[in-house]
Amino acid sequence: MITSFKEILVYRENLFVWVVIDIMTFAIFPFVILSTFGDRETLDGYTRQMIITYYVLIPLISSVTVSYVWDNAGHDVREGTIAQYVTKPLSYVNFLFWSESGIKILRLILILPLVLAILPFVHTYIHIPDLSAVSLVSFVVIIMFGTAIGFLTASILGAFSCWTTRADWVLQAWWIISTFAAGYVAPITLYPLWLQKSISYLPFSLMVDVPIRTLLGTITTPEIISAGTKGLVWIAVLFGINKILWHQGLKRVDVVGI
Repeated sequence: MITSFKEILVYRENLFVWVVIDIMTFAIFPFVILSTFGDRETLDGYTRQMIITYYVLIPLISSVTVSYVWDNAGHDVREGTIAQYVTKPLSYVNFLFWSESGIKILRLILILPLVLAILPFVHTYIHIPDLSAVSLVSFVVIIMFGTAIGFLTASILGAFSCWTTRADWVLQAWWIISTFAAGYVAPITLYPLWLQKSISYLPFSLMVDVPIRTLLGTITTPEIISAGTKGLVWIAVLFGINKILWHQGLKRVDVVGI
């Protein structure tokens, strides 16, 4: 984890880009959604304050759940540095997880003060929910599931580097799908019904939409249980795919002498 802190400081330009993107998320999208309210007080159960709060929380939640290990893995394969990790007792995937943990902590440390600095200017426009112990526990569990899904998905994308260094189309497809399916654009319940149905089988809502809706109180207990159950199934599937791809991929890297 300490090593990851040092690495991210070396690549501080990338860190700056990540933070800017996170800030832009709740600097632009809320106004787009708020413009659809018209004269209505609520929009599918959301008040204007809830919408603003939703977007304020996105950078904080995503700084924990979103993973970029596909980039680290691709770099290690291309540069041949992956060999030093393959021979260590800790598996390479475990190394990626713990290495990125430091990066996530640093991102959260950078983003949190920015959000807190903005709060005094927008506190009258945000929704402060009355959270119960059950809601908080549910939130923590969902965040854990979302973090696992984000990491395992990114790890799978990274594993493709063992076969090809030209996997940009895979990354682009994943970003487009996950952006909508996670709830970055808007709360998923505000999407058209056909889109909600199309992404309902995917697990990405656990990375942004479900945890935020849990905090806001706009999701029912049965819906949380359903999302959590779906998340567990996906975690098991993604974990299995990870094991297979990295097992085969590392053997392939070995063959080509990297």
